[in-house]
Amino acid sequence: MNNNPNNESQNRNLLVAIILMMLVMFFANKFLVDRSVVEKNEKSESITKDELDTIVSEKTTRDDAIKNTDRVSISNDCMSILINKTNCIVDDVSLKKYAQDVGSDKRKTILNPNTCKDAYYFDRQYILFNPKTKDINDKLQATWQYVGDRDGSAVFFGRIGEFEIERIISLDDMYMISIKDNVKNTGDQDGCLISRDILHRDSPEIQNSGAVHQGALYNVNGRVFDRAYRKIKHGERFDKCFWVGYVDVYFACLMISDGGSQMNLRLPCKDCYECVLLGKKNIGKNDRKSFESKIYVGPKDMKVLHHYQKTCKVDKFEKVIDFGWFGFATKPLMILIDFLSGVIHNIAILIILLTIIMRFLTYPLSKKSLLAALKMRSIQPKIQSINQIYSDDPAKRAYEIMRVYRESDVKPMASLTPILIQAPIIFCLYKVFCNSIQMRHASFLWIKDMSQHDMCYIANLFGLLDFTPPSILQIGVWPLLMAALMVFQQKLSGSEYSAPKGSPEAQMQKNMSFIMPTILLIMTRHISASVVFYWTVSSVIGIIQTRLFNKKYNQQNNAQVLCAK
Repeated sequence: MNNNPNNESQNRNLLVAIILMMLVMFFANKFLVDRSVVEKNEKSESITKDELDTIVSEKTTRDDAIKNTDRVSISNDCMSILINKTNCIVDDVSLKKYAQDVGSDKRKTILNPNTCKDAYYFDRQYILFNPKTKDINDKLQATWQYVGDRDGSAVFFGRIGEFEIERIISLDDMYMISIKDNVKNTGDQDGCLISRDILHRDSPEIQNSGAVHQGALYNVNGRVFDRAYRKIKHGERFDKCFWVGYVDVYFACLMISDGGSQMNLRLPCKDCYECVLLGKKNIGKNDRKSFESKIYVGPKDMKVLHHYQKTCKVDKFEKVIDFGWFGFATKPLMILIDFLSGVIHNIAILIILLTIIMRFLTYPLSKKSLLAALKMRSIQPKIQSINQIYSDDPAKRAYEIMRVYRESDVKPMASLTPILIQAPIIFCLYKVFCNSIQMRHASFLWIKDMSQHDMCYIANLFGLLDFTPPSILQIGVWPLLMAALMVFQQKLSGSEYSAPKGSPEAQMQKNMSFIMPTILLIMTRHISASVVFYWTVSSVIGIIQTRLFNKKYNQQNNAQVLCAK
C-alpha cells in the first residue's frame, strides 16, 4: 500500500481539478444553452405545419400593418410611439438612442401591431359589472375617436355602455408612457367598471444568452419573480401585483399598476403570452373616476431604472436587470460599469480599466496562490531526494515528506484555495458583461458588436474563404488568444511542477494545464466577445504579475525566506 503523502496530495489536486471542470461544464450547459431551440420546439408540438402556415398567411408584415392603419404620433427625446386611432392600442414604439441592428440607421423598435405574426402590444379593455345583479358583460367593446393633441399628449374619446371615457396618452422625459382614463357614468343608476390592462405577445424571439432571463417578470407582494416563456402556466393568478411584463436581453416592456397601488395579475392565455392587470372601481350616477397606469418601454439600464424606482416610487424596479445568484457583487459591478461608461466612451478601454481594478482587488488571493506554488517548487529537490533514499520504505518516506511539509510550512492545497474563492467573481463578471447594455453594438477592432461572439473564425481564414464552418470549428481569434495566454500563464507560474519532475503526477498536472484552457476555449467560442476580451486582458495582467512575483521571490536566492513565510 502506497502511503506517500505527496502522491495523496497530488491525487487530491487532481480530484479538485476534475470537480472544477465538472462545475464549469454544468454552468455551461445551464447558462449557455440555446434556449430558443427549446422554446420553438415546445411551441411547435402544439400546432401542425398546415395550421401554422394558415395562421402566418393571415398575418401581415409589420411595415404593412403600420401603413394600413390611421395613426397618431407622440414623442420625446428618447422615444416615439404610434397609436392606432381606431382601437386606441399602443403597438409601435421606437427608441431613438438605440439602433435596430449594427450600423443601421433604423431605430430599435419594440411592440408590433396585433395583425402581425409577432404581435406585441398594450391594450386597455373594460368589463361592465352590475353591483346589484352581479352580472358581467365582457362582450361589449369600447368605441374610440381621436380628439386631438393636448400639450403633447394624444387625447381620445370613447364610450362603453353608459360610460364616457376620455383617454389621455402621454410621455415623460424618458421611457415611461402614461395612460389615464377619465370615466363618467352617464346612466341613471350606479355602475361598476373592471379595467383589463393587457400586454399581449406572440412568438417572442429568444436570443442565445442563457446568462440573462428572458420571459415574464413581475412584482407580486413586493417580491420579484421571473418566469421563462416555456414555464408560464395557463390560468395563473396573483394578488397584489405592482408591475408585470416581458424582458429581453437588453430591453423590457412592463405595465405598472394604477398609481403604484396593488392590482390583481392574471396570465390567462394558452396559445400566446398575455399578462393582465385587473382593476375595479364603483362609479355612481353622474360621478367620475380615473383609471391610470404606466408602461415602461425601454432599455434595461441601471441608471434609468434606478431613476424610476426613486422618483416614481416603482417598487424594486432595478431588479428588471437579472443580477443572478450573486447580486450582492453583480449589482456594484454593473454600477461601476455604468459610471465608467459615462466617462470612458471606448468599450475596450473600459474593459481594460475594469480588469485592472478587479486584478488589484483580487491580488491578495493571486499572491497566496503564487506563493504556495513557489513554496512547493522550492522543496521539490528535498522531496525527490527522499523518494530516492526511502524508495523501499513507504512509511519512512511518508514521514519524512510530512516533516518537510511542516518545516517548510507548505500546504499542497493552498494554491487551489484562491481559485475556489475567485470562482464566484468569474461568474459575476460573466453575468455583468452579458447584462450590460453598454456592450450592445459596441465595436472593437474587427468585432462590430461586443455583445456577440467573435465571428472572425480561424477555420475559414478569417472570412477569406466563403463558407461558414461547423459549430465545433467556429473558434474566433479572441477565444484562441485567451486560451494560449492561459496556458502560458500556468507554465510561467509553474503550477504543473508541484509534483516531482518525471513522475506520473507531474505528467498528469502538465496535461491538466491544457485541459482547462481547452474547455474554456470550447465554451467561450459562442459567448459575448466582451467576456472573452476581459479574460484575455486578465491573463496578460496575470502574466505580468507572475513575472514580477517570480523576480521578487526567486526560489534559488530566497528559498529560506519562502520557507519562513
